[in-house]
Parts: sequence; structure tokens; C-alpha cells
Amino acid sequence: MATAGTGAAGTGTSAGSGGAMVAGATGAAAGTSAATAGGGAGAAAGTSGGPGMLGGPLMYTGMFTMGMTIPPKNKCPMPAGGGTGENKSPLLSWKGGPADTKSFALVLFDTRWGMLHWVLWDIPATVNELPEGLAAGYELMNPMGAHQATSASMSPDNLHQYFGPCSSGALAGTYEYRLYAVKEAKLALTEMSTAPQAQMAVEAAKLEMVVWSGMPM
Repeated sequence: MATAGTGAAGTGTSAGSGGAMVAGATGAAAGTSAATAGGGAGAAAGTSGGPGMLGGPLMYTGMFTMGMTIPPKNKCPMPAGGGTGENKSPLLSWKGGPADTKSFALVLFDTRWGMLHWVLWDIPATVNELPEGLAAGYELMNPMGAHQATSASMSPDNLHQYFGPCSSGALAGTYEYRLYAVKEAKLALTEMSTAPQAQMAVEAAKLEMVVWSGMPM
């Protein structure tokens, strides 16, 4: 299931426990993992805090980011090395980011196999949590106005849905949930844009990026 994807490379200082957590990544290079950062307390779903939400380092918060192994419910529906998963996107929350952040974006990338799985962008800057199990479809109602694309090699029949980690056991890759603070409220993408095109647009517009990485059960 090889697919073309762009891994983010960068520098940063490590913090937290469990899965690797990275802050301050810059640049782009195929299949390359970024340095990690994260930790802290969970944030309220869909919080609208305006400018008060922003400021300080961008970092993940909440239980999913505190060293958990990626559970089967967040894995892809394919029987790849460890049985089928429920393919639910995880609950993810965060805080901080540059004061001029206009939106957030998320990229799911398998660094071992160099495979892009999923891109979510145009998340409003007033949002600091994604609920578990995002709906399928190009434009989402929650978070309102966000858009998503799936790598065609992952899910050729539905190009607008979460597609979770597939490998496990001896074949398990390291999967990165890359969270971006973005300088544009809406990226110049359409429903016809591919996941790699969306990833490139997110990289081009990023202000700051952090990563939670882990391996699936």
C-alpha cells in the first residue's frame, strides 16, 4: 500500500512520556519524523476562547496524547497484521499556538512505511478539540467548516474520511498525528484536491507544528 507522502522534518526538544512528542518542526522531507512535545490537561470540546486560546507553545493535551498505544478503535478497517479496526478518529485536544494563528490542521503519517493516511484542515482557530469519530465527507459540521482528504491508496472508494493506522505487530509503523497552527483561515483547496496536495498546502502555510507519535496495538 505504498503511497507518496511528505514527512515533516525539524528540530525541537523532547518532553512527556510514552509516544514521542515533538515541537518546533520546520521544513519537509519524505518519510521523516519530526521532534516531539506535548502533555498537559485536556481541553473542553469545541471551546471558543478567541485570542485567549492562543499564545505559548502549541501542544497536545488530553488522555490520548499521554503515552497511549493507538487502540484498535482508532485503527483502519483493513485486516493488516492485527485484525480490523473500527476506523474512528481519536479524540484530540490541544492548546497554545502563535497569536496570529488563523486555523489548525492535522496530518496522519506512517513514518516507517512513508505512507500518508489522512489530512484535516481549515479547523477554526477557536477550536481546541476534535471529537472522537469524525463524520465522513469533504466538509464537516463538527468542527464547522473543516475539510478532509484521504490518501487514494488507503481508501480509493471514500476519499473524504479518517483512515487510521493499519500495520501492527512486527509490521507496525510509527504513526504521527501532526498538528499544525496555520496562518490562513481557509486553504486554497477544493473537494477535488488530493491528500498529498492538502498536505503540501498545510506545510506551506504552517506557523508551528507538534507531533504525537505512537504504534498501534
